[in-house]
Amino acid sequence: MKASTNKATKALAAAARRAGTERYVLRLYVTGLSDKDIQHLAAFYTVQKSRAVEKGQTLVKDLTDKCERCHAAEAEIPGMAVPKVRGQDRDYLIMALRAYRDDRRESSTMHKMSLPYGDAVIESIASYYARQPAR
Repeated sequence: MKASTNKATKALAAAARRAGTERYVLRLYVTGLSDKDIQHLAAFYTVQKSRAVEKGQTLVKDLTDKCERCHAAEAEIPGMAVPKVRGQDRDYLIMALRAYRDDRRESSTMHKMSLPYGDAVIESIASYYARQPAR
C-alpha cells in the first residue's frame, strides 16, 4: 500500500483539502471512517489495475454530442443567442465551463449541464472543442 494514498484519504476525510465538486462527493463517503477502514480502502485502490482510456474517450464523445444540440454550427434556437464553441480557446472554455458549473456565470441551463463534471471532464471537453475547426 502506498503511504501517499492512505495520507490523501485521511486528509480528505478530515476535510483538510480544498473541496472541489468531485472531492466534496468523495468526502461524503470517507467522513467518519476509522483509520483501519481508510487503510483498507487505500490498500484496495492501490492494487487495482488501470483501465483502458477508451471509456474516457466515449464519455467525452457522449458529452460533446449533448453540447452539439445547442452549440453546433447548424443549431438554431429561436429567441436565444447560443455561442458556437468549435475552435474556441481551450483556456477560455475551461474558465467558462467552470464558472457555469460553480454558478458564477448566469445560465441556469448551462449550470445544470455542467454541474456534475469535475475539472478533468471540463478540461477534456474544452480540449476537444479547441482542436475543432471553427464553423
